[in-house]
Amino acid sequence: MTSYPVFVLKRFGQFLLVVFLGISATFFITHLTPIDPVEESIGAIQQMGQSDPRAVELMRESLRELYGVGGSIWQQYLHFWGRLATGDLGPSLSAFPTPVSAIIARALPWTIGLMTVSTVITFLLGNMIGALAGYYRKNMVLKAVSLVFIAMQPIPYYILAFVLIILFGYIWPILPINGGYEMNTNLQLSFALVLDILRHSLLPALSLILVGTGGWLIGMRRWSPISSPRITSSSPNSAVYRSAESCAPISPAMPWCRSSPDLPCRSAPSSMAPSLPRSSSAIPV
Repeated sequence: MTSYPVFVLKRFGQFLLVVFLGISATFFITHLTPIDPVEESIGAIQQMGQSDPRAVELMRESLRELYGVGGSIWQQYLHFWGRLATGDLGPSLSAFPTPVSAIIARALPWTIGLMTVSTVITFLLGNMIGALAGYYRKNMVLKAVSLVFIAMQPIPYYILAFVLIILFGYIWPILPINGGYEMNTNLQLSFALVLDILRHSLLPALSLILVGTGGWLIGMRRWSPISSPRITSSSPNSAVYRSAESCAPISPAMPWCRSSPDLPCRSAPSSMAPSLPRSSSAIPV
């Protein structure tokens, strides 16, 4: 009884460690680069016209406080974790002075919707193709489709997304490469708006579906019977579940059917064996 809670705690501890290391790596990589965000912002402002040196200095101090880049690197690191714990991510560099939290809140519903729909499609598609490919193992079309999805599984999502953008955004420009809908679109719920949103979501959804389907396909194909199972009977109260190539399990509910071809199938318990006529020798399921 104690093994499962211990396992959950260990996995949760690993999760927290990965999050901590990932956030720390992000901080040090961005703060150890030679690019100073404060000077970049001041340079962009000065290009619009000459500014008073005193005003520039005051602006520099304000920006350093806003971006949290004052003091030593370790002071900045502790200050960074303190602001992160309170949800204060500071202003955006590319959309100054819009807070980063506002940009995330604006994009989060789109991300959740995209991930939810893509995950459901990936689950259904992978399991359906895996079940068919496991049952009809000699079907050449299913073999080819399975090979394509399995080959795409190790590819990182962003690499495949980059390839799809080049193919369908530049070489064959039939899909939009940014945004959630066309500019100046009427956002009142309508069939045209839904189609526009679906069209803009095709490229990111395709990268998620094409990469994720292979994992579900492989898992489902392992549980599928190798060939059409049969029930052979030697008496009305005993049945042996066999396959043409090996003794493949029909489902997890039939543990007496061994998967090893070297071991014979064990007879099903008499309480679970179907009652068969004495004259029948093989009945396809």
